[in-house]
Amino acid sequence: MAASVGHVGERGVAEGQAEGELDEETRWRRWVDGHLVHLLSPNIYRSPSEALEAFDYIATNGNFTAWERTMARYFGAGAMYVIGKKLKKKHGIADERKDLYKAADEWVAALGERKFLGGDTPNLADLAVFGVLRPIRHLTAGRDMVANSTIGPWYERMEEAVGASARITEADGATSAGAAGDGAAGK
Repeated sequence: MAASVGHVGERGVAEGQAEGELDEETRWRRWVDGHLVHLLSPNIYRSPSEALEAFDYIATNGNFTAWERTMARYFGAGAMYVIGKKLKKKHGIADERKDLYKAADEWVAALGERKFLGGDTPNLADLAVFGVLRPIRHLTAGRDMVANSTIGPWYERMEEAVGASARITEADGATSAGAAGDGAAGK
């Protein structure tokens, strides 16, 4: 069962949250929207094989016929490979992997000695970063990010706090830890 991540009041502030914490949280939520999210497509569609890996997940877990699955895998992967390159150029990303690792380390550095940016429990910035990274965690880009940055321990704490997803599976089709089971897991 997932631990509670706290009650959020009318202004989007967790109970007991100070204004300085809100400023920090808001800055990091903007960082997620303005920076981190732009690193994903160039990373998961970095090569034809990685684009195909991402679309294998989509096709396998979507409600597609065999024909639609084949079309989605190959045409979708090809299109996204091209789009990923264009997005890399548009956002001025020189080395997508190094930039992803740097972003992960930048996030962890912001935590300092805290378990989460929110302290002992995740705040909305923690949830935003986790929400952006969770879909790539079991793709090559996500595995590389965990192996080549310091984000792994925080990510594991977030999985424990938020709970397992009912939809995330390993790229090879194996169910991720806790993804199947008691039905208490949510998205």
